[in-house]
Amino acid sequence: MAASQNSDKAEKNGSGGVEVAQEFTDIIGGHGRYQMAIFIFCFFCSAPHCFHNLIMTFFAPNVDHWCARPPEILAANISVEEWKNRSLPFAQGRMGEEELSSCTMYESSARNGSLFVNTHKEPLKCSSWEYDHSFYRHTMVDEWDLVCDREWLISISKTVYMVAFLFAATLCGQMSDKFGRRKTMICCLIIFLIAASLTLLSVNFIMFLVLRFFVALGLTSVFTISYVIMTEIVSLEYRSIYCFTFKYGWVIAYMLMPYIAWHIPNWFWLQLVFTLPCLGLLSIFWVVPETPRWLLTQKRFTELEKVLMFAAEKNGKDMTKAKASIHHFISHHPQTEQKKGNETVLDLLKTPALRRNTINIYFCWFIISYIYYALSWNTNDLGGDPYWNFFFCGFVELPSGLIFMFICRYIGHRLGLLIANVLAGLCLLAIIFVPRTTNNPPTGVEGRSVSSGSNYLALFRNASTRTHEKKSYVRTSSNLRVTDELWKLVRSQCSKLVDQVCQGLGHSQGSEDKLPQSLSSKLKL
Repeated sequence: MAASQNSDKAEKNGSGGVEVAQEFTDIIGGHGRYQMAIFIFCFFCSAPHCFHNLIMTFFAPNVDHWCARPPEILAANISVEEWKNRSLPFAQGRMGEEELSSCTMYESSARNGSLFVNTHKEPLKCSSWEYDHSFYRHTMVDEWDLVCDREWLISISKTVYMVAFLFAATLCGQMSDKFGRRKTMICCLIIFLIAASLTLLSVNFIMFLVLRFFVALGLTSVFTISYVIMTEIVSLEYRSIYCFTFKYGWVIAYMLMPYIAWHIPNWFWLQLVFTLPCLGLLSIFWVVPETPRWLLTQKRFTELEKVLMFAAEKNGKDMTKAKASIHHFISHHPQTEQKKGNETVLDLLKTPALRRNTINIYFCWFIISYIYYALSWNTNDLGGDPYWNFFFCGFVELPSGLIFMFICRYIGHRLGLLIANVLAGLCLLAIIFVPRTTNNPPTGVEGRSVSSGSNYLALFRNASTRTHEKKSYVRTSSNLRVTDELWKLVRSQCSKLVDQVCQGLGHSQGSEDKLPQSLSSKLKL
């Protein structure tokens, strides 16, 4: 109603020549069919971003494996169980418990159909492995032997994706400021589609890593620019609602992933299924015009008039009044380019107030993503069914988004961040006292999901909304994106590093599963 009144006022002023509309949304409306069409496109841009970001959980899960039986052992028809029980030494597992080693074996031989094992010598490292395909049919782990001393390559794949995040933020920020949101988005979309298609032809893991870098480079740019486009076409009063609802594309994709992965237990076909629907994003050629705000800053008034007329028609405005208001709006803006300074990331630290807000926001970003990615990337380690674990971690984000959307709308972003951080910290502290039992492995899933999944997406949205609001202090849209993605890279890698360090400390103290939660809860509070 308020947007309609502002629009009517702007139209009257435009025709009467008394006042000039302060924003183009006062003319075309802050919310309507024009904005909804672009929002739906941007909404579907967030789904593939989730698919390809978290897909390594199903590409390279924790597959049970052991040293492969030598040819002579196979020829003697030695069963897997006999081989494992007699030829494999005991070693410390992921959770510090004694279990059969998956990376070493005793020297063995077969005589007259019987297995002979020499346990007096030091165990030998495996050169090949056998895998349990009863749960996972075909993964990258068994195709390229990503186990034991090659297991670190799985973490590298996640690091590569995050490094591409940083490059994408730098490149798409500069390119979208210079060449326009739409052109840059089309270019990045094509890069993503080509790289994602070539990933299916990967003959080794190194080739997959290189292509995954370009997948992340293109897709992250598409996601980031779509978010910027959406914030630039709606009025301020609708911006929070659009920004919060936008991320539900990620949430829906999050919940669909385990269902799809369960029915397609093959990484090749899974990659194909997650890539083919992305061809629908080529509808950008017909759905998404250049943003009026960018055209206005570039003084491209002829194109701006066409876009605003198209938007006004879509939103059902009186075209005669809208045309007069648009001409009046454009005529009261400087027709020549004003001299600009060279803005940098350091501009975010110029004044005390801006410096305080910037440091505060990025500290929140660090802690939020540190725990969010630690949960999302490690659902296989939570115990219980990994598919249900993954689904519940996504499902709990549905109510959290609605709750914190209303909190931020009616109470404010600042208090919303405070409430979410305190709740998350208290819940993480409570998890420390939940006993780890083998009879009820989903306990960790429930605790981790409810304590953090229900808060972190809300914090993601809250922090991102506040981050983009601070862009008004700095003209270029690239400065904050670069620092956003730099923090994202650092914090995501810290989550893996801390997890590995805590496992090492926990093995000696018997509490390795409590240390990450303890550290996380203290950081949150």
